[in-house]
Amino acid sequence: MPFCPKCSVEYLAGFQTCNDCNVELVETLEGITKKEEEKNIKLVTIQTFDKSVYAHIIKAKLESEGIECFLIDENIVTMNWFLSNAVGGIKLQVKNSDVEKALEIIKNNQEDNVEDC
Repeated sequence: MPFCPKCSVEYLAGFQTCNDCNVELVETLEGITKKEEEKNIKLVTIQTFDKSVYAHIIKAKLESEGIECFLIDENIVTMNWFLSNAVGGIKLQVKNSDVEKALEIIKNNQEDNVEDC
C-alpha cells in the first residue's frame, strides 16, 4: 500500500497522490511510521496502590515532569475495594523508555516527604 512521504498517511492501492499534501505517494516510508512506532510501545508497571488518591498524587507528579503515565484497574479497585488484592491493586504504568526516570522521580519525591515530617 502506498504512503505519503510528507504526512505518513497510508492509502489504498490505486491512489497516486496525497489528497492533503498534494505530493506523489511512495511504496514504503524510510524508517518506522508513527503508527508502527505507537504499536511497539511497551508499558511497564512501576508501582501499585490500594487507594486511588495515592496513585493520582504520584501520577500527577510524573506528568508534571513530562512523563506520560496510566492507571490500570483503578475503577475495579475503587468500585470493589475487596477485589484489590485479586487484581493486584491499582497499577501505575509508564512507557518502557521512561522507567528509570520515573523511578528516580518517585524515589526523590518519597525522600522529600520523609524530610518534611
